[in-house]
Amino acid sequence: MTELKIVNLTKRFDDSVVVDNVSITVEPGRLVALLGPSGCGKTTTLRMIAGLTVPTDGDIQFSGQSVLQQPPERRNIGMVFQRYVLFPHMSVAQNVGFGLFIRGISKTEIQRRVREMLEIVQLEHLEKRFPSQLSGGQQQRVAIARTLVTNPQILLMDEPLSNLDAKLREEMRTFIKELQQRLNITTLFVTHDQVEAMELADQVGVMFKGKLVQFGIPEEVFNHPHNSRVADFMGATNLIRGKIVRQEAGGIQLNISAGDLLVQSPGSHALGTEVIATIRPEHIDIVETEPLDKHVGNRFKGTIEQVVYFGGSVSYQVEASGLNLKVLERSTRMMTVGQEVILRLNPQKLWIFPEQA
Repeated sequence: MTELKIVNLTKRFDDSVVVDNVSITVEPGRLVALLGPSGCGKTTTLRMIAGLTVPTDGDIQFSGQSVLQQPPERRNIGMVFQRYVLFPHMSVAQNVGFGLFIRGISKTEIQRRVREMLEIVQLEHLEKRFPSQLSGGQQQRVAIARTLVTNPQILLMDEPLSNLDAKLREEMRTFIKELQQRLNITTLFVTHDQVEAMELADQVGVMFKGKLVQFGIPEEVFNHPHNSRVADFMGATNLIRGKIVRQEAGGIQLNISAGDLLVQSPGSHALGTEVIATIRPEHIDIVETEPLDKHVGNRFKGTIEQVVYFGGSVSYQVEASGLNLKVLERSTRMMTVGQEVILRLNPQKLWIFPEQA
């Protein structure tokens, strides 16, 4: 197994900094996802690791050895692209074995390794078919098999599921995760899809405008964003501005437009500091109107302004004492626009960061 380390990696095109001093370590056999919007520099980072783009500054190391001076063909990297790029005139078996063929591997060895890889990706029964006879998910498995059959030391995947429909993406996420764990191959996976990153990755790096702004395990990035940009990108669309008025063992008390808000968030903050509190829509409880107990914290009276039904869940936009909050409830009940409700914001699920962050 190979450790992948990028150190202070930078790429400039003329006056534009596309990747800005990025450092990441992918431990042997682990899967790291680079997550961010289009144009944030994640694909350029991938191309530099593969040797397809030359870095302006920084280093790329495989198990402690720099590969900057090595051409792409000597880095022993497997890369799966957004487009499958299968040869239409070749069968599945021929497509998978092509990389071995151009390396001069014997015909017998090619047949053995292709057969073995097709069994791994569960396509052995389709070896004689052509790409046009396959579904999108099957074509993607062929592309993955073609990459892995050469036994690369590092696997790079550049948004490989973006061309699939929702159901196939879900199936392929499960397939890729199980395959990566089975083969124990060091993997860097680029995506703009938060669900993909959360489901697949051991660790997630979030990029904006060429900078790595947060790196950690999925639960940490999902629930404890470092700033408002990460919070918004990860779907924690409820951003509440307030001022710290008290700090004690039980948590931090903020003064917000709707009154007082208790946040059980770790860390020390100076009294009077302007901060932003965030909470995910699924962490807010919504109940039909009941007596509002002034002695129970983080409860606010509100009015439903929008209802969106998603099948297994319902999204509500609620105006509560000057706050406009999104609430996601996994329930079959349906409240109505104009209905008065009580919201409870779980103090353990609130997270704060400085307003300038």
